[in-house]
Amino acid sequence: MHHRLLTAGLLAASLAVVAGCSSSGSAGPATSPSINPSPVSSFIYSKVLTTIVDLENKAQHDVTLAFKAKTVARMRAQLTAFANVQAQAAAVLGGGTPPAKAQSANAALKKAFSDNVTVIRTLVTRLASAKTVTQAVQLIRADSDVVRVSQEINNALTELQSLGFTSGETPTPQPST
Repeated sequence: MHHRLLTAGLLAASLAVVAGCSSSGSAGPATSPSINPSPVSSFIYSKVLTTIVDLENKAQHDVTLAFKAKTVARMRAQLTAFANVQAQAAAVLGGGTPPAKAQSANAALKKAFSDNVTVIRTLVTRLASAKTVTQAVQLIRADSDVVRVSQEINNALTELQSLGFTSGETPTPQPST
């Protein structure tokens, strides 16, 4: 399997998320808006999704660096940073009530991000047994949960796009520095 396909699998959330915004740098602590307890307008909800795009674009950098890592420890650290951003995105999506027509897709996307956190953190634990980066990449290739979670994310985003909440554009991965 080509390196790019592996990256795409891990980046499904990052690459397929909402709008075509781009930013560079690594993911770090960020303050995220949450959805109010009562249903918010479509406009506000779209803005929340845009914030998630910004988080995801920053997280792309961590995954890109993971695949360029010289050591398994560094790969694990970058993937852990990615999982932390996925957890933050899930928390934002669970922070309130989206517009009625987006509630089902929002719940599906929140679940997909949460599932991705579990998959990536489990993968990071499994990577501890790898002696080389090549062995770590082989473990990632063999992980069918990465593909499953990618499909969950894509399905939820497709639904949000059909409802008019996302542009359907995908961010371009940022080159690592």
